Amino acid sequence: MDVSEALNAISSTNTDGVAALPAFAALDVRAVIEQERRGASIQVDESYFYGQELAIDAVGTAAIPSDRRDIVSQSRRFYDQIQVDFDSLTRRNLISVSTRFRQLLQRLPEVRYLKQNFLGTCFVVPEWLRTGGMVKYGARIYFFRKDAAPAPTDIIHRNIEAVVANDRADFERYQGHQHGYPECCIEYFSTRERTAETAPELEAVEPIEKYIDDDVTAERHARSASIGDIADGIFETPRAYAFLRVSFIPNRAVNGLSYGSL
Repeated sequence: MDVSEALNAISSTNTDGVAALPAFAALDVRAVIEQERRGASIQVDESYFYGQELAIDAVGTAAIPSDRRDIVSQSRRFYDQIQVDFDSLTRRNLISVSTRFRQLLQRLPEVRYLKQNFLGTCFVVPEWLRTGGMVKYGARIYFFRKDAAPAPTDIIHRNIEAVVANDRADFERYQGHQHGYPECCIEYFSTRERTAETAPELEAVEPIEKYIDDDVTAERHARSASIGDIADGIFETPRAYAFLRVSFIPNRAVNGLSYGSL
């Protein structure tokens, strides 16, 4: 199934207003609307806008609203101009700069577009990450059913508390509950060390690792490479479907029963 077929499949089965969302987000958000998950979210940054532009160009304007690419491009330019500075890492400083930052994020055409095309509660918040002695910032858009949405300020404050306390795991557990993930997943992902060698997501990639062309992924413009360029012939082998079946739920034994894999 190519990109246009995937979009058509979502559109043809959609009865709840998710067809206008980016395809990868629509799949997540549909689970929220159908009450399989409490919430969903997407990270918004330069790579998000770049990816949307690539997808729109690949599909063609006949399959999408005529102004969709303009919305993404305008949002990308606006986001690139945002500068965030603060004097020192304190709760007060981060709350103050988060308020100003969120006001700018709410002006993004992409944020308005997603809010207009989701039937539940949709909002954007700044997101802070403390790593390697630095504090990095970005944005995240959340999607909740109207009866399950927390206050945006609750998410912001929990994130800030975690950054100031340098306790990333605590905020990841909070995010996991907001997304409605199983407790076993929340604990597993929030306590596992995340490095290039130990990140838990590597368990999903392992079945296709030897098929990946490292020369392509190392190239400067690897983000524009297709799956075929990165892993030529991957879908001709059953190993690809082992990758697609991984559910990111850790395998654990309970009373002699193993659960986690689909």
